[in-house]
Amino acid sequence: MKNILLSLVLLFSPITVYAAPEPIAFKILPNESSISFDVIQGDEHVTGNFAKFTGDISFHPEALSASKASVVIAMDSVKSDTTGVADNLKKGEYFETSAFPEAKFVTQSFKSLGNQRYEAKAQLTIKKYTEPVTLTFKLDEFNESSASMTGEAVLKRTKFHVGLDNDNTIKDDVKVMVKVKASAIKK
Repeated sequence: MKNILLSLVLLFSPITVYAAPEPIAFKILPNESSISFDVIQGDEHVTGNFAKFTGDISFHPEALSASKASVVIAMDSVKSDTTGVADNLKKGEYFETSAFPEAKFVTQSFKSLGNQRYEAKAQLTIKKYTEPVTLTFKLDEFNESSASMTGEAVLKRTKFHVGLDNDNTIKDDVKVMVKVKASAIKK
């Protein structure tokens, strides 16, 4: 009889259920965001950036399994302070921007590394080649109206057939630095 009464009390008692937060949809603020790169050619660092990119971000640090991001980079927007680099990168043996005007970065998963640091496993497509990449980032700001992060990834340029495979003057590792400032999309 006690078990039946206890069951009835529990059945009709108000129960507080914690609902996990949902990811928040954000729009990248392009004037406050950047995608830049650093590669070693010979003994020199060659740096540059992409001036145009867009993205859809849906993120919450307490809902990583439901979070996602997709970024499209306009490859012909590449810039560099090193003379001739940007023009060369647009050519066939590099980005071949006339045939492949966009690169795409699409997340597959997020993982917390602690201390506001995260890891995004993603697929990156440059030209017609898609490879897995890992972007590690620090969440500098996050609230219901805005978010910002800084991160980096190291890519192997030859996996994307960027430059000649046997070109020993350009290192294979390309460091990509990302800074994103975003505002929440109002529902």
